[in-house]
Amino acid sequence: MSWNQRSSACMGFAFFRGSIPPRPEEFSFLVSHDIQIHPADPENASLWELHLEHPEWGRARMWAPRISQTLPEVLTKYDPRLDDSEKRDASLARSSVVIKVDGIKGDVLRDRKRLLRFLYAVLGDDGLIACDVTAMRFWPRSALVDELCHDADLDIDSTIHAIYDQNPDQIRWMHTHGLAEIGLFDFDVVRPSSNLLSARCHDFSRAVAFRIVEGKVERLSSDN
Repeated sequence: MSWNQRSSACMGFAFFRGSIPPRPEEFSFLVSHDIQIHPADPENASLWELHLEHPEWGRARMWAPRISQTLPEVLTKYDPRLDDSEKRDASLARSSVVIKVDGIKGDVLRDRKRLLRFLYAVLGDDGLIACDVTAMRFWPRSALVDELCHDADLDIDSTIHAIYDQNPDQIRWMHTHGLAEIGLFDFDVVRPSSNLLSARCHDFSRAVAFRIVEGKVERLSSDN
């Protein structure tokens, strides 16, 4: 099966300011997006659960985790796609709701695009930032607007995380997320150049990701 024809469940978070997640009735505005809302019995780890249905995007589950956690700064600090104001917004996050979309299109990038549409709708006017868990990519509202203004499938992507010991200016290890989640493999760069950690980082990771999914770069076996 071609890499882009894989189907898998996609999950994301929409983050909010308050330490208590929004209540189910606060999402009644979703009807303005042609989303039907159906209450459902929550699981033990959830405060509440809703089933969402849209005539074009399909179905999604949304629930509020029983335990709310802040968004660790380390996850956004070195994200080259976020500007300073977007990182400040992310630092205000104190609660979240989870969105899960089952893969039904036979195209992993199209399924992720459907997830982003639900996430943007759920953010409404009060949400701070969204996160696509598959790629561990954060989506501020402005980026979602740009991505969702067209119907093309989501571009292939992988998210970079930079790891340091004590000095944040001396990065020891850079690694990606997103490719292993669709059955391929991610990659690492040890002691990366500071130039690589600039805005060029996205172009680099995207180029390598394409080589991996096209089968032009293979992972060495443990015997090599």
